[in-house]
Amino acid sequence: MKKILALVLVMTVSVMAVTFTGADNGDGTVTISYDAPIVGLALDVDSADVTVSGVTLPAFFDVFMDYAYAQGASYVYKAGDAIAAQDAAGVATLPSMSFCISAGGLEDDAADVVPATGDIVLAVTGTGDITIDANTLRGGVVDYNGAMTTNLPITITVASTVVACIGDVDKSGIINATDITALVGLMSANGTGPAKIILSSSPAYIVEADVDESGIINATDITALVGKMSAQGTGPAKIIVCP
Repeated sequence: MKKILALVLVMTVSVMAVTFTGADNGDGTVTISYDAPIVGLALDVDSADVTVSGVTLPAFFDVFMDYAYAQGASYVYKAGDAIAAQDAAGVATLPSMSFCISAGGLEDDAADVVPATGDIVLAVTGTGDITIDANTLRGGVVDYNGAMTTNLPITITVASTVVACIGDVDKSGIINATDITALVGLMSANGTGPAKIILSSSPAYIVEADVDESGIINATDITALVGKMSAQGTGPAKIIVCP
């Protein structure tokens, strides 16, 4: 009986706990911190008002299970990203208000060790609450001994974000044809001469679209924004990060 009790005690203490905290950085990013050596995680991210356009994980995480699942035999180690569907195996795309962060890490050599703590950074737009919870389909959060206990779910309130990116007139998160058309119209209406200054008291995007900082929207600005649109694409995954 004593041996059985001892075994139960060992099993109990071997289940590690991890605490997650979240903070709005006030600059269009949110940081999710954890305080234990995690080697695999599956976290659901949900919001009714805040859109996530990017996720940055600690460098240790270099295996993306859902991407590997989607690629099958053609999967290349370290390729892909951690954005996954919540309710079934498979990838998802950003921007999104509801998705899963699914990733793990392997110790490739003596220098590549699991960090004792870590930060996950989300690029966000909008204001409101974000809920972070364990994704039970994938087992939540694990260390080298298996499943960990957590304090999830947690809620992060985003009170201030960067509203729009440079030239993003319609605030869609990308530079698209709608933005270019609006800015050309603005240029035509105000003229391009030095007397036709677009004041900083105008909507913020007008100033931000002044790429050459001449004080007006001119052909140079339009050309630069068209080039940016062409280089990054106009699809929802092609987010132009705000300065």
